[in-house]
Amino acid sequence: MIIDAHVHVKGGDIYRRHFPAELILRRMDEAGIGLSVVFGVCLPTEEAIALTRAEVAKAPDRLIGFAYALPAGDRPVLQMLEQAITQGMRGFKIHAAECSLRDPAAGAILALAGELSVPCLVDCLGDLAAAEHLAKAYPRTNIIYAHLGGLGLSEPGIDDFIALAKDRENVHLDTAYVPMAWKIEDAIARAGARKIIWGSDGPLIHPALELHKVRILGLPAQDEAQVLGGNIARLIGLST
Repeated sequence: MIIDAHVHVKGGDIYRRHFPAELILRRMDEAGIGLSVVFGVCLPTEEAIALTRAEVAKAPDRLIGFAYALPAGDRPVLQMLEQAITQGMRGFKIHAAECSLRDPAAGAILALAGELSVPCLVDCLGDLAAAEHLAKAYPRTNIIYAHLGGLGLSEPGIDDFIALAKDRENVHLDTAYVPMAWKIEDAIARAGARKIIWGSDGPLIHPALELHKVRILGLPAQDEAQVLGGNIARLIGLST
């Protein structure tokens, strides 16, 4: 089964678009995707969780919610995140455009993810030092760095994140909207297929376009199956 591990119900684009489940499902059907991991950004944690929950409720057999974690130095944020997991969400999402990954509150969220055995999808905007620190400080937490580390990275910058994924057991990389498509093949070859997770950054980015970036590589069937769904299924405890 193909699983899209990076889909927005609230986007981080300049217009902060809301993407309803109906649009996401249409894109999924057009691309032949079975399940999608969805989340909102650019909202307070409570509002993002509520929006995600409402969209997932429209198609709970096809949409899997991640709770948006906007770090704050107060316990209620952690309580909201923990409650979201107990009510069916399968992971956390952090976006460095709206917080500092060096904030102790961000560390508390990573620690909570480890305690709850759920992954944390982190868009670290290419901040390798922060990514390395989080990976080392929270070894029990499965961290997925979005966009092979960051959309604005140079090729050597992406190579640094590939090396991090290779060296740290808890680090994975997603492929969402990576402009240097050839680096997906490099990441699989160097870090291993089990460390790379396919995502589209949809539905604004059509998943069929992003899917082709993996399909065209001609990977061994087992490796392709891991990248296109098996790895994220394993991390969120989903039987496919």
